[in-house]
Amino acid sequence: MDFEPFLAHWATNKNVSPRTIRSYRNDLKLFAAFCHDRGIRRITHVDHAVINDYIGHMQAKPNPRFERTGLADASIARRLAALSSYFEYVRATSNHKLRSPLRDLTRRRKKNDAPKPVDDITLEQLVAGITNLRDRILMTLFVSTGLRLSEMHQLNRDTISFELEIDELGQQHIRASGEIIGKGNKGRAFSVDELTQELYAEYMSTRTDSNPAFVHQ
Repeated sequence: MDFEPFLAHWATNKNVSPRTIRSYRNDLKLFAAFCHDRGIRRITHVDHAVINDYIGHMQAKPNPRFERTGLADASIARRLAALSSYFEYVRATSNHKLRSPLRDLTRRRKKNDAPKPVDDITLEQLVAGITNLRDRILMTLFVSTGLRLSEMHQLNRDTISFELEIDELGQQHIRASGEIIGKGNKGRAFSVDELTQELYAEYMSTRTDSNPAFVHQ
């Protein structure tokens, strides 16, 4: 599966950042590795059953970082979004001969009115309209982590920690996470995406005070 023409198209025509392109490339490579392990070599061999198996694979993947099994719903949704965009691109550039198994799968699934995670592109467009750096980092944390306002008030400079991780393809990524006291006085872990990490570093470079709070007036 050759993803580069699709990624080049997105980089040129969709006005997305290099960070988003990197994320999509990594997500698509992970799917290609999944298919390779199962002897699937052609995109035309990917059907509903393969997609359902991939979803099950992601849901069963060990996640020792948060002491649970399975990727977060937002991570699964992001990977499926990347796949859906790729299939639509291939369909559009092959005289509509290819039917996207994700499109059909979406139509057959029971309607879910629960809140859905914000995709990378929508978040980038939202953040781009905020000129104040302090407000930008607050917005990205609020949207991407799902923290309540009362929980965000607990954040200090040392709440978020960073570590280097290696994914299934051997590629290195910086993972950031933190923990606060949530509802019911229970500890609640949260992860920080790449966009928020970049804004965090930019914001912290402007702080010259000694206030321990993550943000201050």
